[in-house]
Amino acid sequence: MSPSSPRSNPQTPQPSVDSSADNAIPSSSRNGVCMIPSKKSTLSLSGLLSKRSIAEIPLPPGIRRPSILAKNQGPVRVETKVWLANERTFLKWMHMATLLATLSLGLLNGSGEENRTGRTFGMVYTCIAVSCACWGYFKYRLRARLIAERSASHMDDICGPVIVCLALVFAMVLNFWYKV
Repeated sequence: MSPSSPRSNPQTPQPSVDSSADNAIPSSSRNGVCMIPSKKSTLSLSGLLSKRSIAEIPLPPGIRRPSILAKNQGPVRVETKVWLANERTFLKWMHMATLLATLSLGLLNGSGEENRTGRTFGMVYTCIAVSCACWGYFKYRLRARLIAERSASHMDDICGPVIVCLALVFAMVLNFWYKV
């Protein structure tokens, strides 16, 4: 091996293990902070940063648990694409609410005074549109707070789209049932 190879380069920071204690931590080049992921945490980033997943795993001899997590080490710049993805999701919710509000206004204005079914379902679709807009705004604010706090929790929205779809299917089934 030549003296210029990366393995023999003395300027390359190498992790060191303090063997004086049985709970030593490998110190990396980032202020001696390291992450020890569990098997469970390899599936998601939230498992990497949670204190519970770090505390649950058994460590090999000579390694101790980190006292400071890397995410709490100092100011870390959140990438712009994360903020923009949050705003893009909010705009998709507002787009859906606008489409539903347009449908409901069409039903309300298109049905005459004598058409109670059209006016009733226009009001139902208006309620769904307003709740869709409120849900989108709530999730936008929640995600913005989680991003600002650099939280490791999941930001997936599983129940929101399902609830909107079920409400729309229910309203359409009732609408067809009343018309037939």
